[in-house]
Formats: sequence, C-alpha cells, structure tokens
Amino acid sequence: MHGCPVKVTWNKFSYAVRSPFDRRNPGYAIKFLDTIAQQMNIEMQYLRNNSDYFLENMRNGSYHYLVHDMTVRRIDVGVAYASLTHRLDRQVETTRPFFQTNQFFVFPPRKKLKANRNILGIFSAAIWTAILFSITAMIVFWKHLTRKPLPWSVFFVVRLTFQSVGNPPKSALLRVVFLLFVVYMTALNWIYLSQLSSILTSPQYETQIRKMEDLLASDKKLKFKTVHVQFLAAFGNTTYRDLIGRRLEDDDRMDYFGLIRDFVDKRDHGLVMAETDLACIKNYKKLEVVVHDKINTVGVNLCVRYGFPLLEQFDKWIALIRESGLILKWVRDASIHIKK
Repeated sequence: MHGCPVKVTWNKFSYAVRSPFDRRNPGYAIKFLDTIAQQMNIEMQYLRNNSDYFLENMRNGSYHYLVHDMTVRRIDVGVAYASLTHRLDRQVETTRPFFQTNQFFVFPPRKKLKANRNILGIFSAAIWTAILFSITAMIVFWKHLTRKPLPWSVFFVVRLTFQSVGNPPKSALLRVVFLLFVVYMTALNWIYLSQLSSILTSPQYETQIRKMEDLLASDKKLKFKTVHVQFLAAFGNTTYRDLIGRRLEDDDRMDYFGLIRDFVDKRDHGLVMAETDLACIKNYKKLEVVVHDKINTVGVNLCVRYGFPLLEQFDKWIALIRESGLILKWVRDASIHIKK
C-alpha cells in the first residue's frame, strides 16, 4: 500500500482517545490505529477540525454527526463506541471491536454509621421471640414442678436467666431441668455479651451494594447519561422506574472526566462507569460496584465509510492485535497517565 493516506476523525474520550498529536499519551485507540498503519504500511492522517460526535452519542445514542462528517468530508475512519458489527448508516459501517469493557453502577466507599445503642437490635425479632417463649415456658414448667406461686417462679427463672445462679432443687428431676436451663442461659448470655461487645466496639458501615437488589433496597441517588437509559429497561419495568426515579439530573453536557470528578468530590451518588475507568480513581478497590448486574458491554470500534477497501485488512489486524494482548497493555499504560 506504500504509504497510502487514510483520513481519521477523532474526539477526546476517556483514555481511549486522548490526542494523536501527543506521542506520550495518545490513548489506547490511537496506539491501535498507529500499529495497524505500521503493519499495513499506510499513513494515518488525523484531522484537527472534527465534529463532537462522542458528545452527540452520549446525548442521543446516535452517531449522526459522525456519519454526516465522514460522508461530506470523505473521511475514511473514525473511532466510535458501538455494538458488534453495527451498521450505523448506508454510508458508514464498523469493524469488529478491538476492545470491550463492561459498565456497572459504581458508588462511593461505604460510610461509617453511628454506633447502635439499641440493645433490642442485637438480635432479630425471631430470636427475641424464641428467648421470651423459652423463658415463659420455663416459668410455667417450673411452677408446675415445684408447685410454688407464680410470682416466685417468675422471680426464680428471671434471676437464673440474668445471673445463671439459684438454689439447686433437691428433686433429681428438678436438678436435671435446672442444670439444662443453666447451661442454656449461660450459652445465651455468652452469645448476648459477645454480640453486644461487637456492636459497641466494632465500627458499623452501610450495607454493601453488590447486586441490583442491594441498590434497590438502599436510598442511593444516581447520575447517568441519557444513552444509558435504553440499557436500564432490560432490568424490567419495576426496576427501570425505580432507577429512573433516582436520577439526580441530566448530565449529558458534562464530559466523562467531569462526571468522575463530580462523583469523587461529592461522594453522595452513584455513577455508571466502565471497568477500565475505575483506574481513574485512587483507591478504587474501596468503591461499591454492582458487579453482579452489569448495565451493558461497550465495544470500541472503528467506523469506516461504506465500501472502504481496507475493511477486511483492518478486521484481520484487529484480530491479530487482540490475540497478542497488546491492547490490554495499552489500556493499562493509558490509565497510568490519567490524573488520580
């Protein structure tokens, strides 16, 4: 092909595309294009006057501006986030994806809760019911065996419950019942004290959010772009309405790193983030991620004008470079340059 020129349009987006003119950190998509150019002996000509088609896609889920620009200006290649082999228009089509990443709801680290001083909250309602039932049953049983007045039986069992002491009865049957109840209440006291000690001394945090059910059970608010709305419908009408009702505001005008900075500064809402973008945040392992319910899978593709003669060659080198593992290295390298 001997240096055949290929016109490329681009927009800055995440660290896939930073700037093809910054050789230190052009973005992993640009490194991918440069590698294809080197292997195919062609020249990638990166244009400077480009329409903001990434922003348009975030607002409307459409690449109309990209299609129009490539058609009118006879542009050969553009970088886009699209589904697999998705035909954008009669004039534009896509290659196979050269990188894919999943997107999830991400939340700030769990907040520490105030110490729980409510002793009743140490056990669940079912356990408290079982305890009260066992004590009541022991009182009735003890009254029947000893033929003592009810107030005396109540006093004896309550004292035994809280102190695990009492005057051992003389009857063999009563001694056995007495011993079993002492063992039972001693174990109960140990469990109670260990639980109480844990609650009073160990810090308590918000419930972990790992599944969509955890998110729906919380009061967390959300921020996401309009393009994500279509994917939320896949969770069902009830979940969809709940998630839409949590949306704080329309953030389509804010760029992606602006959303991340807002997320880090405020730390009071959730955000849709890709797995690769988590590296933009320091100590990202402390974040709460709804890992069991992804929102969608994003494929990074090359758009080419319809009938582009090098499409098959591009797909061939995309497959070879993906198999080599270089794309994963470029993604890691690009994330290192992002300001934490």
